[in-house]
Amino acid sequence: MVLTLDKTINKLSATLRNSGEVEVYECTLTFCHNPTCSCGIITLDLVPSQKKDDTEKCDPFRVDIDIYNKKLENNPKKKVRQKDMQFATRFVEQLDKDDFRILYNIYYGHKNKITEERTPAERRS
Repeated sequence: MVLTLDKTINKLSATLRNSGEVEVYECTLTFCHNPTCSCGIITLDLVPSQKKDDTEKCDPFRVDIDIYNKKLENNPKKKVRQKDMQFATRFVEQLDKDDFRILYNIYYGHKNKITEERTPAERRS
């Protein structure tokens, strides 16, 4: 299992293996904000957890995951940095069924929340 969800502070983190080393990342999630869209795509921005003596700021890795097909999103129109693609491939290869269950539950929780927040007039349109 790669993902850890701390429900008390609503924080998602990822622990990856890389050539015998363990890497820990803080995760930020982005979703489609259309409550009726069922694309199943979650975008994760993963920032390496910094050590106390590490002052260098790192750019996050961006990973777009199709939670229905349990794979990377394949959108040829979207430009993806090479280092993001390499990282994303390694990241998704390490996800297991429990990780996808976490992502699925977060995705549907978000969709339910934004559906409930819509006004009755917005729901009819």
